[in-house]
Amino acid sequence: MPEIHSAADYSTAQLLDVTNDAFSDYAVPMKQTLQGFETFLRQRGVVLPRSFVMVEGNEIVALWLISVRGKRGYLASSGTRPAFRGRGVARALAEHSMADLAANGVNHLQTEVLQSNTAAFALYQSLGMVIRRQLNCFTIPETPLVKAGLAAFVPVQWSDIAPDAAALHDWPPSWQNAAGSLVAAGDNLMCLAHYEAGRLVAYAAVYRDTATLAQFAVAPDHRRQGLGRAIIGTVQRALPDRALRVINAHQDDLGFDTFMQTLNAEPIVQQFELCREL
Repeated sequence: MPEIHSAADYSTAQLLDVTNDAFSDYAVPMKQTLQGFETFLRQRGVVLPRSFVMVEGNEIVALWLISVRGKRGYLASSGTRPAFRGRGVARALAEHSMADLAANGVNHLQTEVLQSNTAAFALYQSLGMVIRRQLNCFTIPETPLVKAGLAAFVPVQWSDIAPDAAALHDWPPSWQNAAGSLVAAGDNLMCLAHYEAGRLVAYAAVYRDTATLAQFAVAPDHRRQGLGRAIIGTVQRALPDRALRVINAHQDDLGFDTFMQTLNAEPIVQQFELCREL
């Protein structure tokens, strides 16, 4: 009989093995390295004692990895080995996990799911999760947009700009791009900022390993002055010969979507951000 165990009882390598198998036939196939998976767990803030796996015999057949910040929980990753799907494994893990979170003071759960992953979306809906917003993901070609150096944007620490960054936002970042994830990234995070008269008017926070623009923004009163393109061009020069990624941009922001088009950005996937109270 399959049994639910704490993910804390298993090694990172064992959790990676089931993750890679579960995502081997995904709409966007993924195979992570051990180092990349460890970075993922750290940046997302996965709490292994609050995460669970389904075990049959000596094999992990499914997992449900949970992050916790205060009273909010986040399903960072879930997956079932292809050979074990259709047996109610994911639902059993989900129900066990949500009960555990509620018993430990977490009152809100959120996650993202590919809009094309109809099976997973149906499961989440049946668990009481609802759509909070729709999210777009892009790649930006590696061709540099500007030839200027880094003079206009100075390297900074996230802690230098964190107090002022939110004032530049039109919508909140998703979990993996939020402040908690940026802090957890440590040296993997590169931050660049542009100031005018001592005021932060534009910045970018980038995950170096994946060339992902976790956050970038321009103050509303400084938009349409080329600062957005300058941000992208500056990051491109700092991470040469790499296409940049934008993950989980708010779909309803037509201005942002237009900006992506001006950069010749290519849409990758679309996601639903889901949530429910516990």
